[in-house]
Amino acid sequence: MIDQQITREELLTKLKKINHDYSQLKELYDNDIEKLKLMEESLRIATVYSNSLIEATLDPFVSINTDGIITNVNKAAENITNLSRKELIGTFFSDYFTEPEKISKIFQNVLENGFVTNYPLTICQSGIKFTDVLFNACVFKNEQGSVIEVMVVVRDINECKIAEIALSKQTKELERLNRYFIDREIRMVELKKEVNELLQKYGQEKRYPVS
Repeated sequence: MIDQQITREELLTKLKKINHDYSQLKELYDNDIEKLKLMEESLRIATVYSNSLIEATLDPFVSINTDGIITNVNKAAENITNLSRKELIGTFFSDYFTEPEKISKIFQNVLENGFVTNYPLTICQSGIKFTDVLFNACVFKNEQGSVIEVMVVVRDINECKIAEIALSKQTKELERLNRYFIDREIRMVELKKEVNELLQKYGQEKRYPVS
């Protein structure tokens, strides 16, 4: 029969090994916890930094996942849609435009080509206010090269359009005045010629030098 009893020295040796293994595991665990804390802090700092950059963007900014659902917005996006960040996140980006089908096509184009620039669209604010914008977007990829989000910036061009209309009106008014003065000058020359002809008819000298 095999003696299953162990000596005191063997028991102490086994306990020392168990304690040693436990110490190593605890050290590894503590290191992992510390690494996790550092990673979480780095992630928090990166999130705060990225959000500060987003908020620093004066134009409306929206991030969208590959399903077309809004994941983040800045204050300018809240203002142009008249909706809060909480109301916007989790909803479909295309719902806020007058032509949702166009958004779907553009979105697919961005996913395929990586970007799109200055595409004219119109944002519909609560079905009442309409804002003309230029749509710009690019993809954001992970380390494996897979698209995880689409970053969108839209530029409000309503004020530009208003300025263009005002400029167009001013240009037309200047053209009208220019035509008036040109016609007036032509008429003045004709009148001077008629006066000169009448003076010559009655034996007098010309009064106006006209070519």
